[in-house]
Amino acid sequence: DRYAAVVADRHAGGVCVTASVDAVHFMAPARKGDVLVFASSVNRAWNTSMEVGVRVEAECIGSTERRHILSAYLTFVAVDAAGTPRSVPPLAAESEEEHRRHEEAQVRRNARLKHAEDIKALRASQAKA
Repeated sequence: DRYAAVVADRHAGGVCVTASVDAVHFMAPARKGDVLVFASSVNRAWNTSMEVGVRVEAECIGSTERRHILSAYLTFVAVDAAGTPRSVPPLAAESEEEHRRHEEAQVRRNARLKHAEDIKALRASQAKA
């Protein structure tokens, strides 16, 4: 979360707060003595929110071999001094990889919004019962 927040803060030009963690995928274990290498990037920016992807690789000391050990997707909202959401700069996908991450971020956002809508509807129906 902390590495992703730094990337979100830099993109937004100010403070961002974690809104959700969509997924954390543990691909392989880190081993004692491994050096962990973190890479974070903004995958997509909407109005006040953005998705940041995190990839962690483990590098064995004395080797340049790296193993992909973790991927995560977090959503951040930019806030002003009063804590009110504020707009974030748009993000232009340029490379093929950036376009892929951009489109996948929208799929995750749609699923997150649909999930929230489904939970709200379920709670409303349970309240009536």
